[in-house]
Amino acid sequence: NRKSTNVGLRAEYMIKFEWALHRNALRRATDFGEAVLGVSPAQSDLDIEAHVEALRCDFRISAQRGDWDSAVKGLNRLERLCGNQGLWAQQVGCLLLGAKWRLDACPMSPVPAMSPCLRALALCELHCFDAFHAEATARLGMVQLHLGDVLKARTLLRAALPKVLEHGHIDVQGDVWYALAMTELKEKAFAKDAPEVWKHITPTLCDWEKPTRFLERALECFAYVEHRSRMQTCHYWLARIHHQEDSAPYHKAKRDFHSYRAGVDRAPTRPASRAPGFRNLRVSFRGDALAPTRETRVRTLSLSGTAPCST
Repeated sequence: NRKSTNVGLRAEYMIKFEWALHRNALRRATDFGEAVLGVSPAQSDLDIEAHVEALRCDFRISAQRGDWDSAVKGLNRLERLCGNQGLWAQQVGCLLLGAKWRLDACPMSPVPAMSPCLRALALCELHCFDAFHAEATARLGMVQLHLGDVLKARTLLRAALPKVLEHGHIDVQGDVWYALAMTELKEKAFAKDAPEVWKHITPTLCDWEKPTRFLERALECFAYVEHRSRMQTCHYWLARIHHQEDSAPYHKAKRDFHSYRAGVDRAPTRPASRAPGFRNLRVSFRGDALAPTRETRVRTLSLSGTAPCST
């Protein structure tokens, strides 16, 4: 019937949209996003939830382009709309996505991302959203990591990890594994600068087994969904870790492999993406300079359900 046909068609467009967005094929992602909006009108058998998800696709494209201001402002309007309509799950999703974008946009100032995380946690506890609660806990741990509180960040990330692995999206799982690796690396950096404060870390200062394992798990998750910018970042840090190891041929081969993959796995239209907490990543072992570029095209979208237009 017509309803089942719309559900299947919309699911197909959403899968293709996710694929194009992760590969940074923005023109193709824009086409699929408009197709999703076309089969998800505000008044339809799929109801308002599908329309909200279709509107969110356009803001995700703006964030992928680096137009953080437009993406965050549009998502804030959409989050208020979900709250007014009583769409609590969609509101939590908007809050978590907004927290992620705030961290990606300005990792040196993570405080604005804390408020959406705390609001999402409150809504999850009120409405018993277990999967969202785990993701909100993980996002809060990432905020603490950017604030420099490694111990609190590790506690929050480890508390959220089992539920995220059970119910979370594979992309969120990769973010959690990556954040755990960054806690280990940042802790080693602190111990190197102040060994008298981090005495319990000093004996394992040259032990790279845990961050390597976490980064490999994150790389596996991002490769599963072909999230190229995150794959590039994982290859970058794995190359740096193997560069820190001894000069054995195994570590040299691993270093060269990950350094090469960091250059190969670049997105087709934008070579690099700013990873949470690190800017302008460069792989210098083979001279592969990876410099992010910015596209100037800005998209606007009316929340009234009209098709998106380009300016």
